[in-house]
Amino acid sequence: VFPNYQDYGYGIFLLDEKSRAYVLENIQNESDDFLRSMMWGSLWDSVRFYELAPEDYVELVIKNINVETDESTIQSLLGRVSTAMNYYISEGGNPRVSKGAKNNIGSELNTLPNGRVSAKDELAAQIEKLLTNKIETASSVGQKITYFRALQSIGSSEQTKQIFKDLLTGKSTLKDVELKTKDKFDLVTRLIVLGDKDALNILAQLEKANTDDAAKRYAYAARAGIPTAENKLKYWKDFTDNKEISESYIESAFNVWNTPKHADLTLPYLEKALAELPNLKKNRKIFFVNGWLSAFIGGQKSAEALNIVNKFLADNPNLDKDLRNKILENSDNLERAVKIRAKYNGK
Repeated sequence: VFPNYQDYGYGIFLLDEKSRAYVLENIQNESDDFLRSMMWGSLWDSVRFYELAPEDYVELVIKNINVETDESTIQSLLGRVSTAMNYYISEGGNPRVSKGAKNNIGSELNTLPNGRVSAKDELAAQIEKLLTNKIETASSVGQKITYFRALQSIGSSEQTKQIFKDLLTGKSTLKDVELKTKDKFDLVTRLIVLGDKDALNILAQLEKANTDDAAKRYAYAARAGIPTAENKLKYWKDFTDNKEISESYIESAFNVWNTPKHADLTLPYLEKALAELPNLKKNRKIFFVNGWLSAFIGGQKSAEALNIVNKFLADNPNLDKDLRNKILENSDNLERAVKIRAKYNGK
């Protein structure tokens, strides 16, 4: 019996321990696509409510993604994998990738200089190999694009960075997929975020080839991803003091600036970003505050960041109710990340 079968109502029904174990073992055998997607959703709820390790969910996706053919289901699963890898799974840890996951990829893992591989690094290697393979073998253009977007969100290895650079410099192409201008700037932005040594030169070439206002905005956002304290400070001053920078440029940049990859660099600005809220509410467009909070809180995953948010709320009891509620809404995912990391990763 599966709670809320066929999705006739709305509710969160967590699987009990025995049922969860059964689904983990047998989800690939369920022939009803919709019921199987609901099983995936219930397992993800188990992750979000601290009852299933995020590594287990990622491993399950790696082992069974071949069962799925619906693009929206694949996109949902890979989106959850991205969330788990970027927010829920801490760096370090002992090797733990399942034998089934390794066999599914069919290749050996890269090792660190000390001869060991962390849990997160093992999973990352497995995912990147899977996604790279799927980009070549996916049965539809839609699936190919879905897997490529996931690689762009998750991938960080030298091999993946080289794939991106080859696409940007014309050394390779994606069969049946044409990269648009925005796609190219998104790729180079990812390279900049990852600190790739060639990224800024590639960005300069893109800027020479694309000179319209949209391209200038994409380039401005891309440079927000330069991983230095000096660059973060420069952009913070743009966000708060530079009246020459248009609102659309700031909105394009603050998500890149707040990438979770740079959480340590952006953490010192979190309290300042919260303190800016009354001013932003007064002087910016209606949806700007939502994007601001989503970026600045959404770029964090540590207990220290959560403490800053909670302290700000405690220290500002007269904050406008709508602003308080927006902070609480955006801090929900941060709180979940902190609790999940504490339970399964020790930090």
